[in-house]
Amino acid sequence: MTLRAEDDDGLADMAELLTTLNANSSTLTHLCLSAYLARPHSWDSAFESHTIDHLTKLELVDTKISHYVLRRIMTCSERLTHLTLHGTFEDPRSAEVLFGADHVLDGRHTFLPNLESFRFLVMEHDNDMSLYRAVVQFVRQRKRLRRLDLGRCPWELVAMVLPELDGLRAVRVRIGKVVESVVDALTKALSEHLLALHLCAVVADKPVVSLPILLGLRS
Repeated sequence: MTLRAEDDDGLADMAELLTTLNANSSTLTHLCLSAYLARPHSWDSAFESHTIDHLTKLELVDTKISHYVLRRIMTCSERLTHLTLHGTFEDPRSAEVLFGADHVLDGRHTFLPNLESFRFLVMEHDNDMSLYRAVVQFVRQRKRLRRLDLGRCPWELVAMVLPELDGLRAVRVRIGKVVESVVDALTKALSEHLLALHLCAVVADKPVVSLPILLGLRS
C-alpha cells in the first residue's frame, strides 16, 4: 500500500487510513507513506494500528517523523526487514536516544534484529553529529544487512562502520572531498561481496567515473 498524504485535493483522512490499515492487517506487509514536508501532517494515528507490527517493509518518504512513530517502528515485531526513513525528525534529540538505545546482546540487536535494508536520508540535520553517531551505532555489526544508504551521514562515521558489514551487497556513500587516500580507505572498507556502489562526491580531484573502485578493480 502506498499513500501520498497531501495533494491538490487536500489532506488525506487519517481516520480512514487507520481503518484501512486495520482492515488489512492479515495481508498487508509493505507500506509506503509520503507527504509534503512544508505542510503540517502527522502519522501518529496511523501508527496506532496493529498492522504496523505485521510489516516486513516500511517506507516513510518526504515526511516528518515524530517520536511516537519512530518508537513504534523501533519496537515493532522482528518481521520488519526493510526500512526507509526519508524526511526530518520532529524531535532529533529523542530520535538520537532511540537509535542510541540499540545494543547487541549475544549477537542480536535490541531493535529490528532482522533488518536487511536500511535507508536513512534526513534533511535539516546535516550538522547533527550526535544523531549520526547514534544511527551508526544502530547499524553496527548487522550481519544480515544487505543494502545501506546513510544519506548525508559524514564519511568519517560511515568509514567506521562499513568494515563490520561484510554482508553488504549494495551501498550508497556520500563523501565531501574525494581524494586518493579516501578512495583507498573506501576500497578497503567495503565487503568483497559488494555488487553495487553509489558514490556521491561533492568535490573530487579527478573524474569519479575513472576511479578504480568503480571500474571493478580492488587493491
